[in-house]
This record gives sequence, structure tokens and C-alpha cells, in this order.
Amino acid sequence: MITHDHEDHIGGMGAVLDAVPVGMVLDPMMDSDSDTYENLLAKIEEKKIARHRAAEGQRLNLGRGIYAEVLNPPDPRLDTDSELNDNSVVLRLVYDEVSVLLAADVDRTGAMRMARLGPAVQSTILKVPHHGSADPALPEFIGAVRPDLALISVGADNAFGHPSEEMMRELERVGAKVMRTDRDGAITITIRPPRWWAAGGSRKGRANSAEGEVALVGAGQEP
Repeated sequence: MITHDHEDHIGGMGAVLDAVPVGMVLDPMMDSDSDTYENLLAKIEEKKIARHRAAEGQRLNLGRGIYAEVLNPPDPRLDTDSELNDNSVVLRLVYDEVSVLLAADVDRTGAMRMARLGPAVQSTILKVPHHGSADPALPEFIGAVRPDLALISVGADNAFGHPSEEMMRELERVGAKVMRTDRDGAITITIRPPRWWAAGGSRKGRANSAEGEVALVGAGQEP
């Protein structure tokens, strides 16, 4: 999945295509002047990988009862000041009772539009949009998702001040447990419905976890 053409989202994708067999690429196919994106498209074509335009309403069968719903972008695309972010691809992965919302970099307009989807956007685990920016930190959106666990992909001491106080406040309001890559390192999610687990890769993340060795935040016992 190409969420959108920003460097921090596609910069490593060429290496992924070299390392992992890929049968299909999902892409918002927005106008772009990114050399990284153009080089990525050339690699996709070279490898003869099917490329499809993402749009709300698509459903992907991933096997073993797992499927993914495309919740964003809509057709026609959103016309906003943050056009690439608001039209980034958002997937909701569903495995029995457990769901994971990968919210990419949607900003205020995209988040508000998805909030109007109501129960269709509710998810067990949320990959917080736009690195915890204040723009999508809307009570309507976070309240509609109402995650048990929120994951924030963010660099340590980043210049943008992410995650924002607004996003942290909204996540606290709905009672979500928060894990952050700047504090917890690489985060691994294990799902065995109806149970799920999240483990941080850093020593600090483990020290702060419920079980000491792993951050056990789902129902049941350590896998």
C-alpha cells in the first residue's frame, strides 16, 4: 500500500519490493512531482506488479478470514489545503473480532469525513494519523474509532512537536492505551482472535509494560 507520495511513507518501499514478493500495489494515484515516487513506479512496472487506484468502498480478501476495507480516499478526491495527506489511503484490517485502522496521514478534513462513517470506522487498534499531529485530533474522529490501543509512529525529539497535546488528550479521553515508537521502539502486534498483544522493542518500552517483558494490552495471557 502506497499511502501517499511523501518521502517518510515511501522512502523505503523500493527495498520492500526487492525483499518481499508483492502481488498488488494499492495507490491513491494523485498528481505528484516526487522523484522518489516516480522511481518507485518504475520499479513496480519493472517487476510487473499490478497497480490499482485506491478508493473508498474497496474490499480486499487477504485469506484466513482476514480482509481489508478501504475507507479513504473518496471519489472524487478531497479538495483541501492538505490534499495529499487528506487523500492518503486508509485501510481497516479485520480479523474476526479484532480490527486495526491504519490511518496514514489524514488531516482534519479527512478525519472528519471518516468520523461520519460511524460504526464502520470503529477499531480495536488505531495507527494514529499523521504522527499524532493536532490536525486530526478531533473528538468526533477519535470518539468514532474509540481504540483500545493507539500506536504513534514518531521520531524522538522531532521538530514538529509530534505527538501533539491535543491528540494525546483525545486518546486519554477515550481510554486508549498509547504506545509510541520514540519511546517503545519497533512495535509488534500479535493477533489471535479474540486476543491480541502489543510488544515494544526497546528496553524502556518493556520496562513500562504491564507484564515487564512485553506490553501485554489485549485480553488473555502472553502468547
